[in-house]
Order: sequence, then structure tokens, then C-alpha cells
Amino acid sequence: MAFSLKRLNAIGGQSASTYMASGAVVKGGPMVHSYVSEDPLATVRASGYFNDAFGLFNLGDWIFVTTITGGAVTAAGIMIVNSVNAATRVIDVTDATAMTVTDTD
Repeated sequence: MAFSLKRLNAIGGQSASTYMASGAVVKGGPMVHSYVSEDPLATVRASGYFNDAFGLFNLGDWIFVTTITGGAVTAAGIMIVNSVNAATRVIDVTDATAMTVTDTD
């Protein structure tokens, strides 16, 4: 399954001020997003997966990703936007910091 913009949501108030950090334009503090997918985390974290959302992400933004398979949560993790290339319109994120989704009952 490919990226779906309708499964991406901003969480809370979002900052809009801008500043320069190490030569990159950063808008305010990091914005936080949630994304639900049927794709495994390894697919979601691939460079270019979020390209259809270009303009919505800034360097340093956080993305909470939840993977749902067969109606159950099978994986979850936090990814950080580590590259937003304006020339190529490519977004890259870090590997997911995995969250435990075990349900023992």
C-alpha cells in the first residue's frame, strides 16, 4: 500500500515561526503528526514515502506511525523528519524508534 494523505493528521497546536539551524530553515518547534498505515514500518521509513505530503513536513518534525494488519495494531514507532529536499521534493525520515504493542490478555 502507498502513502495516503488522508491517514496523516497533525496533533495539537502547530508552530509556524521560522529560523535557521545549521543552514536549514526550520519552522518553529517540531510539529507532531500521526499516521496510520497497513505498510510495515520498514516501508514507511523509506526515503520518499512521504513525498506526497511535501510542504506539510519540516526538518525535525515527529511522526507517530501505527501499523494495522487484519484489524489489529501490529507495530508502532516514532520517526523524525531528517531531510526535506526542496530541489527534489524528497522527504526522508529516521528509522522508527519502536514502541511495544504487546497485548497479553
